[in-house]
Amino acid sequence: MGAKAKINQSNPTKPPTLDEGNVDASILWDWFNKCEGFFHHKAVKSNKKIVFIAWRMSGIHAVHWLSANSP
Repeated sequence: MGAKAKINQSNPTKPPTLDEGNVDASILWDWFNKCEGFFHHKAVKSNKKIVFIAWRMSGIHAVHWLSANSP
């Protein structure tokens, strides 16, 4: 098992980033909460939230998934 993914966010008004690593339920829950907190501070249209946040993920698996599944 590799290193656990980390979430970085300098403050709630900045979007969080999800660094490369193994992701489990606790990481996803933390990611969700930080994203929701960010959207509380910034006006982003509902239909743009997923695209906006998805590109804040790093790592080859996330980039591959995003490139394959983006419109």
